[in-house]
Amino acid sequence: MDINLKLLETIRPYCYNYKVTDYEVQRFLSIAPNKILERQKEATSLIQDILSDHGKNDLLRYISQLAKVENETIYSQSHLRDHVVHAFLTFLLGIYVNEEFIRPQIGFSVDTFQWQLAALMHDVGYPPELSSRMTINYTNTARESRTRYKIFRKIGFRQVPFGFQSLTRRRNAFVLIQKCIDKWGLQIDAKHEYTRMIRSGYILHGIMSSLTILNHVDDLYDSNNRLHVYEDVYSSGTRINWNQRCFDEDIVPACAAIFVHNLPADCFNEKKIRLSKAPLAFLLNLCDALQQWERPSQDNPSGFDSSSFDIELADDHLIFKAEMSDNDKEGIRKEIKQYLSRPKVTVV
Repeated sequence: MDINLKLLETIRPYCYNYKVTDYEVQRFLSIAPNKILERQKEATSLIQDILSDHGKNDLLRYISQLAKVENETIYSQSHLRDHVVHAFLTFLLGIYVNEEFIRPQIGFSVDTFQWQLAALMHDVGYPPELSSRMTINYTNTARESRTRYKIFRKIGFRQVPFGFQSLTRRRNAFVLIQKCIDKWGLQIDAKHEYTRMIRSGYILHGIMSSLTILNHVDDLYDSNNRLHVYEDVYSSGTRINWNQRCFDEDIVPACAAIFVHNLPADCFNEKKIRLSKAPLAFLLNLCDALQQWERPSQDNPSGFDSSSFDIELADDHLIFKAEMSDNDKEGIRKEIKQYLSRPKVTVV
């Protein structure tokens, strides 16, 4: 079966809880994959609706910037793929995995809001990574370098990510993220990984996405709950709650999951992500690795066809079927194995 049809068919009963309707999902999936601009526009609109329901629609600016960068570059470099549509397809895949695979194993599913934020925002820091890739790894001539620099300057993009660790009321982003990482039993030093990234000059979009979203949402909470009190505080005329507990218990874990989702593999040599201890981080890493269909690139304008993929459950295992080359499938297996502990996922 076509994986898009499988997802649509299976997640219908759960859509309402994730702030999307099955009609909206069907409309999005009906757009031909090679119509990338139309698909990005629809994905962006749906993401805006989801974020607006939580008073976070200002975050849409980062999705818009990502779309602008990719529209300028995606067909100029063979290694580049879409990340905007990818974010929404990852979100849909995650609903399936969360409700059908994770819930039966651990007795509960990942919080729906945490998944919305983590899935939809996990790649918004990709533009600085792309910029560093182009200037460090893929520059062959001075002319190409100047051209790429003009692209990023044209959209108002600034590469150097300093100061993101400073939050309101003298709080530190690394301290908050580190608490989640420690709770998850991972042996990762968040501040060290940020410093290592800056010194290398090679930007990691997971770190950038995490710190950007955490900073922005922290400002929203500071504006709507000036004293950062742990009690219900509603925006005037809305049902949006700015209780500081929501920030601590939902926003920070989502950003921590984003932070770790594309760290170097050596960060997980000692301790990998366990489903029982870190279900959100587990879900994001797994779905990000599996979502390989309909990701346009220069070499493949429509991406792999969704009919070449399927997903199903067998006992307590997830079976992911992909009509790809053996090397491509081995790449997915390797990524899952590097990050996740006992994933119970088979790629065939």
